[in-house]
Amino acid sequence: DWSSDVCSSDLYLGRTVAFTDLEQAFTDGYAVLSEGPTNTRVSTLAGEKLVYDLQTENGTLRVVQVSVADRAKGEVYGVVIGCSVVCFNENRATIDGIVKDFRLNS
Repeated sequence: DWSSDVCSSDLYLGRTVAFTDLEQAFTDGYAVLSEGPTNTRVSTLAGEKLVYDLQTENGTLRVVQVSVADRAKGEVYGVVIGCSVVCFNENRATIDGIVKDFRLNS
């Protein structure tokens, strides 16, 4: 279980995005984009990767999120990883590796 190696005390992992409407979160100031969005590829699907700082009751989380849409199937896939800004920066190589290895099997 790799999650125990990456800031398990304040790790945020989700199958859904942190906000159902991320654009609204940006507009309202709860989230601040720090990187991206950049185009990425997951299997044969085009996707989008971004990094944002999310304000929570317990402080600021830095979150990396990759989202891809399979329009033919009408499905959206993604990976979201986040932890405190200090944790995120200290473990950036590990987090980037996890995100890069995100694959979809047909």
